Amino acid sequence: MNPQLRLVLLALALLASLLGSSASTAPAAVVAQETSTPSSAPVEAFSGERAKQTVEVLATEIGPRPAGSEALARATDYLRSAFEALGYETRGQEFPITAYVDGGASLRLVGAHTDVFTPAAVAYSASGEVEAEVVDAGLGRPEELAAAAGKLALIRRGELRFAQKVANAAAAGAVGVILYNDGPGTIAASLFAPGAIPAVMLSGEEGEALRAALVTTPLTAHLAVQGTVEQRTGRNVVAHRAGASGRTVVVGAHYDSVPNGPGANDNGSGTAVLLETARVMAGRPYPHTLELVAFDGEELGLLVSRFYVEQLSPAERQALVGMIDLDMLSVGETLQFAGSEALVAQALHLADLHGWPASRLGGALAGGSDHASFLRVGIEAVFIYRSDDPRYHSPLDTAEHVLPENLTTAGTLALGLLDFLAGR
Repeated sequence: MNPQLRLVLLALALLASLLGSSASTAPAAVVAQETSTPSSAPVEAFSGERAKQTVEVLATEIGPRPAGSEALARATDYLRSAFEALGYETRGQEFPITAYVDGGASLRLVGAHTDVFTPAAVAYSASGEVEAEVVDAGLGRPEELAAAAGKLALIRRGELRFAQKVANAAAAGAVGVILYNDGPGTIAASLFAPGAIPAVMLSGEEGEALRAALVTTPLTAHLAVQGTVEQRTGRNVVAHRAGASGRTVVVGAHYDSVPNGPGANDNGSGTAVLLETARVMAGRPYPHTLELVAFDGEELGLLVSRFYVEQLSPAERQALVGMIDLDMLSVGETLQFAGSEALVAQALHLADLHGWPASRLGGALAGGSDHASFLRVGIEAVFIYRSDDPRYHSPLDTAEHVLPENLTTAGTLALGLLDFLAGR
């Protein structure tokens, strides 16, 4: 379709929806019940192409956005300006964070074998140099670490969080940990808090090669990690539009990334859907106060969403109807939802209406994003996510892999859930 014609059609569709909404004289609660499934806004009102432009800004123009970094501060300015241009009041929330500064890592075999690997330091790893025999410790479960005392534990990604694997190894007496990916390439790994022993991350290829060599030959390796922690300032961006009901709905997405990845899908995609949802909602009546929050510090362990919740007064918590969390929305075939039963059921219902493959998200990932900070204090919340992205937490998480049609799907779901919450 001709781009100019498409823009005209989008404008006409949005205008029609605005005129239809303003003509209604029904009470807000009645309107919400009538439009709760699916969203009354036409799908065309949410533009995945426009959202993709935000991903380009965050992941390509700004690039990696670790919590508390200068790049994150540039993203903060960009988002505040974008929200304000849509008519929202904005405020910043600043809070202290402890950031890990990677000073480099190395790993090489010694003795008869002199192979050199290309590890990355695990964030919050202890600094130091150790030389010891390498032992295959499987997934890092306690029973797999019985022979790790005084040795370097080789541990594959999977089942347990990295912090638990390293803690298990330290408790077993290991002097260091060599983690490796459970698929091709490497990812960024973090302990989220200072660890007790040095730890590095290898690609899946290097880790499997090292594991295979151990089957026939005892190996000794020299591992070195240099890293420090420093105090920085984290920043939430809160866009606010008052409603008349006395209730509040929060829509959130984290906009920080890991240090070595552009963060296009994780989580430029969620941030882009958040901003495009703000644009659509700016032209629609809504009974509740809207707070659209870009969270910093999710990659450090949900630091900032916890801070946001802790800053709420008892009355503000009581007024909160629910929270919608947008995280990693573009890569993968299947939508996945976690959180409060009523909101997860509604998300599954909306997906079914549109014919989108969807399922409940279980395991550790079900609590692995900012919605968990709200659930922890009894606030209903839902996590919208897509199946695991093989490029996440890596330099390959670039904007070219973000699909506008998946952004449109996520935005349509968010709008439908907003309509559902309008009736509560």
